[in-house]
Amino acid sequence: MPLLPATFAGLGLARARRAGVEAVIFAWRGISTCNAKGQYLPFTLPYQNIPAVFVAGDDADFVLDAASLGRQAMLIVDAVIDRDGTMRTIWAAVEGNSAAHETVLVVSHSDGTNIVEENGHIGLVELARLVVAQPLARTVIFVLTAGHLRIPAVTDYGQATSRWLRDHPQWWAGGPGDRHAVAGLVIEHLGAREYRDDPLKNTYGPTGNPEPELLYASNPQLTALIESEWRTTGQAPRVSAPNALIQFGEGQPLYLKGIPNIALVTVPQYLLSVEPGDYVDVALLDRQVSSFARLLQRIDTMPSNEIGTVKAITPLAKAAAALRAIGILARNSSHWR
Repeated sequence: MPLLPATFAGLGLARARRAGVEAVIFAWRGISTCNAKGQYLPFTLPYQNIPAVFVAGDDADFVLDAASLGRQAMLIVDAVIDRDGTMRTIWAAVEGNSAAHETVLVVSHSDGTNIVEENGHIGLVELARLVVAQPLARTVIFVLTAGHLRIPAVTDYGQATSRWLRDHPQWWAGGPGDRHAVAGLVIEHLGAREYRDDPLKNTYGPTGNPEPELLYASNPQLTALIESEWRTTGQAPRVSAPNALIQFGEGQPLYLKGIPNIALVTVPQYLLSVEPGDYVDVALLDRQVSSFARLLQRIDTMPSNEIGTVKAITPLAKAAAALRAIGILARNSSHWR
């Protein structure tokens, strides 16, 4: 998956600039040239004020050979910085009919690089249509958050939904006069087809299978709920538990605020690629949206104690998660030169 090694590599850009480096060319190993092309990475960092490009395959060999011979080159990256750009998070509330003081957050994001990275709104709008037609006991908040691919522009910490949570605590925080969020559903990357990368053969393309789903559940109760209601590929879903440092996607801000959530955030090879492709299995997308609809209905009927809570995030848990991340970084460091 290109996301992690490219992000780790990007973390060195600021240090390179402070050391006087004028430009950076990353020679990307362990990836085919077709897969490397058009990857919008890394996207979680603020503006680094240093031109940088990624090259793979024969281009990487050429750059490394030239560098070993002491050859020089000029790197020009054409870009425009719009310092007055704006974006809007769109959200709406459907009042509950008997437990309106409790809320369920349904979250997706509005910006993306391709038709898988930016298609969670399909599920969000469908669930909104169902809830408007037949309101639930609890109030449901639908949040289509902006800034998912420009996170530093909207928040200093966490994913982009952190900004909405900061600006609207009255809908989730549970303080005096506030609503209390008992759960969340996070819908991203629907219907993803699997693409396989073979760097040794320099081949890349679809396998004809669905991409393995990445589902998060914040606690064992929600894991059991997924196992009961998630019906997409004919196989039992694989459910991951978030940790104190990492939960991919817009479910992370909910987890950090103690809101139990179920999140779909499948990560195919092309997730951050701007290159077009046959990426979406519409039938799979439909089954995933239907599964989210069942989850929402079930959550609405469950007492909050049955939904469960999020385990407190302690300094020790953060340290353990950081050590695991360092291990991942070490395993991926050989992909760069």
